[in-house]
Amino acid sequence: MLLKSLISAAVVSLAIWWQYPSKFVEFEEFVRSSATTTPWWAWVILGALITNVWASRKTVESEKSQRDKARNQRLRRQRLKSYLSPYPNSWYKACDSSELKRGGILPLDCIGRSFVVFREDTPEGRAHVLNAYCPHMGAHLGVGGQVHGDTIRCVFHGWRFRGADGQCTQIPYQDAIPSLAKAKTYPTVEYDEMVCFYFHADDEPPSYYPEPIPEIVSGQMTYRTSYDQDVGMHLQEFAENSADFQHFSKLHGQMTLPWSMVPIPFTEAVHKAGWERETEDGKGHIAYFRDETYLKVFGRKVPFSSGYRAQITFTGPGAVVSFRFFTPFGDVVIYQTHLPLEPLCQRTQFRVFADWWLPRPFVSFIAGEWVAQWFNDIAVWENKIFSSQPVLVKTDGPIMQQRRWYSQFFSPSSPVGEALDW
Repeated sequence: MLLKSLISAAVVSLAIWWQYPSKFVEFEEFVRSSATTTPWWAWVILGALITNVWASRKTVESEKSQRDKARNQRLRRQRLKSYLSPYPNSWYKACDSSELKRGGILPLDCIGRSFVVFREDTPEGRAHVLNAYCPHMGAHLGVGGQVHGDTIRCVFHGWRFRGADGQCTQIPYQDAIPSLAKAKTYPTVEYDEMVCFYFHADDEPPSYYPEPIPEIVSGQMTYRTSYDQDVGMHLQEFAENSADFQHFSKLHGQMTLPWSMVPIPFTEAVHKAGWERETEDGKGHIAYFRDETYLKVFGRKVPFSSGYRAQITFTGPGAVVSFRFFTPFGDVVIYQTHLPLEPLCQRTQFRVFADWWLPRPFVSFIAGEWVAQWFNDIAVWENKIFSSQPVLVKTDGPIMQQRRWYSQFFSPSSPVGEALDW
């Protein structure tokens, strides 16, 4: 702000000099004479007044910042209190496979816990997720630790823990190993270029396992691009969005340029949405959102804009979701993952795959359009509460049906949001 004022004063002075050079000279002489005739105490008073004005302005800005911070904390508590547990029982993505080299270690803080992710220094190179803290004296295994074969070595005293079951396999200064010397492990799978682990509030084993996409496994689909962004929301809001049909025309009807919120004038996307849960035995953890879209320009349907369909597969509560876009030329798959860094903060990541023959600009357009439409939801998600008893109408969509399906991902020990206000 001070810099802007100085620049403005300089511009005004230059304009005066340009238009009225003689007046500018007179003013300069006046200032010079004033500087020599004005008593020193007057300059002290003037400096004190300027300093006081500046300090008062900074105080006002500081008070406003404190009020905004207090308001945000109050709203956060109000929002958090309205939700069920912010950490559903689910498979969560720990990292991309490419982030974890053989013998590599990654510390990870999420879902209210600290983890260590490491890859064995073995031919198999299996990935493991453990509780970050050594059961011996509490050192963080991911800070200074080292991988030896299929174990991780604590930097503090050199104890080694096997990744598969957490069992201590070596104590450098003692042969006998106590039975309690065991690090907590989390079920871990690696598929479709992701390392995922399973969390359950009651420490129950996984009731399901994610299934890889055959075309990615076979190499028919190749990795193309990615996008990451943290969002201040509850995971349930993203899942519930799929059953809220009436918000599509309001938030997602306007076409935008890919990867942006810049609207394309006079262009509208018309959505036909549907939601259903999987009814096959053993697959109750899966739900589908299906969408058919066509375009309108100046209110008229664009020829050949039909035939573009999308199926979103929720394998669990929404922590790992796959989007499959069917086009007349080939398919595009987007993995969208959510990792709760805090009770109301999701690390959202997009990983894009497509049939190898599809040109990169075409794939980028489809992925960019999805991300651009996703941008429109963020302002709503980051400022809303969870309405436990919404006033719904018939055409809103199967929101309550979706909530009943979603409730299976909570258990008696799931932490309540209000208790996690930290």
